[in-house]
Amino acid sequence: MVRDHLGRDETPAPQPGILHMDHYDLPYGYSTFRLRGTKDWLIMYTISGQGIVLDGDHPLFSRSGDMILIPPNTPHLYYTAPGTNWEKMWCHFLPRPAWTDWLALPIPSNPITQLSIEQDESKQRIETAFKRLQHYSHSHYQVSTYREELALNALEEILLLTIGQTANPRSIDSRIREVQVYLQQHYAKECQIEHLAKLVCLSPSRLAHLFKEQVGETIIDWLIKLRMKHAERLIRFSPRNITEIAYEVGFHSPDYFTRKFKQFYSVSPTQFRKQL
Repeated sequence: MVRDHLGRDETPAPQPGILHMDHYDLPYGYSTFRLRGTKDWLIMYTISGQGIVLDGDHPLFSRSGDMILIPPNTPHLYYTAPGTNWEKMWCHFLPRPAWTDWLALPIPSNPITQLSIEQDESKQRIETAFKRLQHYSHSHYQVSTYREELALNALEEILLLTIGQTANPRSIDSRIREVQVYLQQHYAKECQIEHLAKLVCLSPSRLAHLFKEQVGETIIDWLIKLRMKHAERLIRFSPRNITEIAYEVGFHSPDYFTRKFKQFYSVSPTQFRKQL
């Protein structure tokens, strides 16, 4: 199990909310270990060789054409298999809200998903989309806003091509989808579970349970990520000061906003802006 490796050094996690992508081709000895996972999603596509990913108490063997999806807050350990190199393209990301259906978790006990891409045409299209994703995420392509959207478009194509390989992709419950749409439209307003429950004719406890089961995180955690994404954009592309941004995205206390932002990005909003 992943927790059996408590003695080893943990690999630092990238800052969530910023799309991170790269292309590795590394021999046996390469490994990544995160006991608490990361605050974002991780997708890994194997081009050649073999990697081993521990999913709970059993290993997943990732070979050419295999895609691995690791949800937020999922303990994970993965490494190059003995006697081989592991060539893979990977990306840490926060999904667009519309992607929730595609990223529906399989079963709570085994949250890591492995899918095999069988068709050569699909493999080629996925690799081409990854190359576009790498280009947009690593270059200073014109205006930064467009660069990020172009990178997300390439990632969206990768996800659609991957999920299209599944025989019976899951769908999010329509009531959970309605709550997500409402929160996207009113993310800056005060969130009361009782109000959301009335919107979809569920009890507050049932809504909270169903949302966590289907989305993989609590309503409040999902909403905070949504607010942080909007805050990040404002910090990057607007002249507003941090206090104004805190109120604009739904926080009543700038100090509390700063604490949550630092938990999420590992630096304060002011430091984040200085690094741009």
